[in-house]
Amino acid sequence: MRLSFSTLGCPNWDIKKIVESARRYGYNGVELRGSGRQHISLEISPIERNEIKRLFEDNGIEICCISAYTRFASPIKDEREANIENLIRYCELAKEIDAPIVRTFIGDVPKEIIESEYMNYIPEALHKVGEKIKDFKVDVVVETHDYFSTGKLVSDIIKRADIENIKALWDVWHPYRSGESPKETLEYLKDYLRHMHIKDAKRIDDDWHLVLPGEGDIPLREIIDLLRAIDYQGYLSFEWEKMWHPEILEPEIAFPRYIEYMRSIGII
Repeated sequence: MRLSFSTLGCPNWDIKKIVESARRYGYNGVELRGSGRQHISLEISPIERNEIKRLFEDNGIEICCISAYTRFASPIKDEREANIENLIRYCELAKEIDAPIVRTFIGDVPKEIIESEYMNYIPEALHKVGEKIKDFKVDVVVETHDYFSTGKLVSDIIKRADIENIKALWDVWHPYRSGESPKETLEYLKDYLRHMHIKDAKRIDDDWHLVLPGEGDIPLREIIDLLRAIDYQGYLSFEWEKMWHPEILEPEIAFPRYIEYMRSIGII
């Protein structure tokens, strides 16, 4: 298993500081957030793309994933089609900079939409993406997030999408706080698992608060042991949500602490 961090945790860093910090702290890779022009973007020029690719290569750091913000839960076909095209463009970008994975969400299903409807049109949209990127050597990973926070729901969607390059991303927080145990989540996702988001959180007065790894209620050691048992070979990507929670610790503290924690449980 290899270690990376998501640039969600360092919204104020430029790309050079991201790469230098990853190398200095001992990370194998970085997950670049694809939103606006922050860190990676569909709008950057071919010259900028090549410069980013070479910067990572020269420092021995892999771009392990691009985090896209596409969603497919809308019942409106035109909205889904726009997201299909957007996700394909992110996969093209990933191919150009040698990133093997692009993350997508599914999103929240409107209350008036029944299961028999969304369990048809969501997999259909993902299948279309998979068909278009067959020759890219890039996988799309569906994150356990929003309405589809459990391994059960995500695995049902992937199974119905029925194409090899649509995989799963297990964000450890969301299934756990949805009441699904790590063992259950992995049982659902083990045939599709391609990427991990690791974080910790503590439940206080029926609310969850992000904390440093090992200081919260998420059973990270159990999760790592479960991954070892299936010989998971992908990334354990630290998702420190500094962008959404500016009050949490700075990345200069959190990023090296993640490395320390992973060393303490025998990952490195």
